[in-house]
Amino acid sequence: MRRRIARPAAVLAALAAAAVLLAPAAGADERYRDQVFAADQVAVTSGILYAAADPGAGLDQDLRLDLYQPAGDTATDRPVVIWIHGGGFTSGNRGQMATFARDSARRGYVAASIDYRTLGEGAQGIVAAVEDARRAVRWFRANADDLGIDPARISMGGYSAGAVTSLSAAYFDFPGDARISAAISFAGASSALVSADEPPAVYFHGDQDPRVWYDATPLPGFSAVLLCERARAAGVVCEFHTHPGATHDLSGFRAADLEATAHFLSCHVGAPSPFRDAAGRWFDDDAAWAAREDVVSPLPDGTFRGRNRLTRGQFVDLLWRLRGRPPAQAANPFPDGDGWFAPALDWAAEEGVVLGFPDGGFHPHRTVHRGQAVAQLWAATGAVPAAPSGRFPDVGPGQFPRSALDWAAAHDVVDGFPDGTFRAGNRVTRGQAAHMVRGVALAAGAWSAEHQASPPPAACFRVGDPARLG
Repeated sequence: MRRRIARPAAVLAALAAAAVLLAPAAGADERYRDQVFAADQVAVTSGILYAAADPGAGLDQDLRLDLYQPAGDTATDRPVVIWIHGGGFTSGNRGQMATFARDSARRGYVAASIDYRTLGEGAQGIVAAVEDARRAVRWFRANADDLGIDPARISMGGYSAGAVTSLSAAYFDFPGDARISAAISFAGASSALVSADEPPAVYFHGDQDPRVWYDATPLPGFSAVLLCERARAAGVVCEFHTHPGATHDLSGFRAADLEATAHFLSCHVGAPSPFRDAAGRWFDDDAAWAAREDVVSPLPDGTFRGRNRLTRGQFVDLLWRLRGRPPAQAANPFPDGDGWFAPALDWAAEEGVVLGFPDGGFHPHRTVHRGQAVAQLWAATGAVPAAPSGRFPDVGPGQFPRSALDWAAAHDVVDGFPDGTFRAGNRVTRGQAAHMVRGVALAAGAWSAEHQASPPPAACFRVGDPARLG
C-alpha cells in the first residue's frame, strides 16, 4: 500500500486561500440568466420610431417600438431581445409583450416590443410581419453605439403570430443584413426548411393547441414538433418545452418559462466568450459553456488555447470542477501529487477516478490521452454500464477503455474520426476536453444515481439532447 503524503500546514493554508480566491460566490446571481435588476430599475422609452412610412418601399405606415433597459446601466455591448405580439396577423399591439420585455431588461438585456403591419393571416401577412421585424433588427444595428448594444447578438421572440414571425426570421433566407442570433417561440410554428447554419431556438407549446399545431397538422410540415425535428436533423439547436393539456392561450404558459428562456439565451447569446482566441473556432461554444459553469478558467493572458494539449493535472482539475469541487477525506498517495491540482487529485484518487503509473507517480505534467480521458470521465460519473455499441472498431472487446467507450457512445459524449476510429492513444487538446465534459454534463442517464445526487452544473442544451418537457 502506498504511503500517503502528509502536507505541511503552510501548504494546506495556501491551498485553502487559493480555493477561496478562485471559487465563485455561492448563490451569486448572473447577468443575462438571473433578474439582477429590480422591477423599479427598468427604464421604458415608449413610441420610438424605428421605420418611417415609405410607400415607395412598400411601407405605408410608421412603425414604432417600446424600449426597455436597466436604468443607469453602464454596461456596453449588451445583447438585445426583440419581442413580437400575437393576434393572428390581424390585430394586437406592442403593449401585449411588456411583461416579456420587462423580464428581459431585469436580466440585463436591452429589450424591445415592436409594432408591425397586420395584413391578414395569409402569406402576405406573414411576409410583412417578418419584413418589419427585420427592419427593427436593422434599426438596432444602425444605432448600436448609441444604445450600448452588441449588434452581433440580437435575438427575437414572440407569442402566436409573433412566434411565427420570429421562427420565420430565423429559418427563412431573406435578403439583407438582419440575421438574428436566436429565436424564442411561444405557441408558434413554421413550414420552413432548416439548414445547418441557422440560429438556435427554444419552443414552448401546449400539446392541445388547436390553432398552431403541436404535432399533427393538416398542412404539410407545419407544426412545432416537426419544425424542431427538422432543425435538429440539420444540426441546429432546438430546445422544446411541452405543456401537457395546454391550448393556445398565453395564460397557459408559466413564469418558469421565462426562467427557461433566460437560461437558453444566457447559454447562446448572453455573455460573449471570455476567451479572446476562441471566437469562430469549433470549440467556441464548448469553451464558453465550460467557463460559465466554472469548469475551466481563462489562462493568465485571457486565452483558452483550444488546440493546446491537456496535461493530466489539468484534466483531473477539470473533472473535479465538473463534480462541484467535492472535498476529499485524505491526501492523495502520489509523491508528485502536491501541486496546484492537489485538491482535485485528492478527490480523484479517493474516488478511484485516476490510477498511478508503475513507478508510483501520477505524472501530472504528462499529456492525457483520449482513452485515459474517457475512462476517467466514466469513472467520475459513476461508471454507468452500457451495452456494446459497435462503434470505434480500433478498440476491441476487452481492450482498454472499451467499457468506457460504450458508455461514451451511448450518451454521445465523444466523436470519432472520419474513418470511424477512436484512436485511444491520441493526445487530448483543451478544446476536445471541453467538448467531452460538456457532453457528459448534458447527457441524460450518463450519471449514476449516487453521483447524480451531487449533480453537474446547470447545462446548456445541445442538438442531441431529448426534447425537454415543461
